[in-house]
Amino acid sequence: MEVQGKMQFLRGAQTRTYAPTWTAVTYTTLGHADLALHVLLNTKPEYFFDLPTSRASILAENYTTFALSFLKDRPADQEKVLQFILGIIPHESTLNSLASIEWSQENKQEAISYWNKSLQLNPNQADVYQALGEATLELPGQRDAALFYLQKARQLNSTLQGE
Repeated sequence: MEVQGKMQFLRGAQTRTYAPTWTAVTYTTLGHADLALHVLLNTKPEYFFDLPTSRASILAENYTTFALSFLKDRPADQEKVLQFILGIIPHESTLNSLASIEWSQENKQEAISYWNKSLQLNPNQADVYQALGEATLELPGQRDAALFYLQKARQLNSTLQGE
C-alpha cells in the first residue's frame, strides 16, 4: 500500500509540473548544471502528455524560466531545454524566448518563424509585433510586412493603454 501511495505522488500532475525544474534549480545552484540538464532532458515527453493543459502550461513556464535564469551563459543548453518543452506543449513565452535566442545568433528567419508561431497562440502580443516589425525592417523586400507589424504593435499598445 505504501509503494502505491508513493507512485501516485510521483505520477501526480502537481509533482510532474514542479519537481523537474525544482530539482534542476537545486542541482544548478550546487554547481551541477550538467546534472540539472540531465534531469530536465532525459524524461520522455510522453511522461507529460496526459497533464491538463493548465499544468502543461505551468510546466512550460517553469522550464522556460529555468533556461533563461540559470543557463544564461549556455545558449545551446537554453535552446535544448526550450525545444524539449515545445515537444510537450506549444507555449508563447517559450517560442518568444527561442526567437530571441535565434535572433541574437543571427538566425533571423528562424526567429521570425518562432515569433509568428507565438502570435498564432496569442495574437495580442504588442511586444512580439514590435520585434517582428524591427526584425523584418532589416530584411530586403520586407518593408510592407515591417510596417504592418509595427502598426499592429502600435494599435495593440493603444488598446492596452485605453486610448
